[in-house]
Amino acid sequence: MAGQEGVWVASLRRRMTTGAAGLFLASIASSDAIAQTRDAPPSFESWSGVSASENAWFAYGGLIAAPFGGVLEDGVRLRLQGGGGAYAYDGSLEVGGNAVDVRFLGRSTVTEALVGYQMKLGATITKAYAGAVYDVRVVAPLAPGKTPPEPEIGGKAAIEVWHDWSEEIWSSLDLVYETPFSAYQANARAAYRVLPVLSLGLEAGTLGNESYAALRLGLLAKWDTPYGELTVTGGLSGDEIDASAPYGSLAVLTRF
Repeated sequence: MAGQEGVWVASLRRRMTTGAAGLFLASIASSDAIAQTRDAPPSFESWSGVSASENAWFAYGGLIAAPFGGVLEDGVRLRLQGGGGAYAYDGSLEVGGNAVDVRFLGRSTVTEALVGYQMKLGATITKAYAGAVYDVRVVAPLAPGKTPPEPEIGGKAAIEVWHDWSEEIWSSLDLVYETPFSAYQANARAAYRVLPVLSLGLEAGTLGNESYAALRLGLLAKWDTPYGELTVTGGLSGDEIDASAPYGSLAVLTRF
């Protein structure tokens, strides 16, 4: 997430696709009913999602496997994830000794493979991961004499913590660090279960890299069952380019 070229992540704002929400609610209900007839707990988690703004979008998907048990139990985790998107930002190029205003267009593709462990202590579930990440970026136009950036391969570490304060109130904290571009992200959520399967709450986070930083604050709605989840968020994001701009995201997770 190099500098302002990381705007596709740091300013994820709006233009989400919402039609999938109703369809997924129906699929969750049916998959939940089928899953409850099984004797064995789910051993896999798969997820996909999209984040969008007026200048950027990013879509992703992934899979977690619990090779020695269920994904709702303690144990080793194997995690694969990939994603890609596009973004745009305004800047300038020096051409013939003069600064020319330019709108830059970029694309990014990210792939990761991590190994981790999940552990539950009381009402707290902690997941820790470490592994490798491969990041490819293309930005145009290039300044005269400049060459396209090389793909970056590096390490990644992630920690996810979930805590149930009561039957109705929960909170979560996600921390991520990647060596390519010294990228980082922290996201905290707190919500109230208005129904056994529906939570409404708040989220706050920060993300950036060695030359960029952004903050965000928003609302969330989460549909949650043992065999599937749907999470929708939206709010305001602030960075050095725009101090207050809308963002939004949609994420779907299934267990099987």
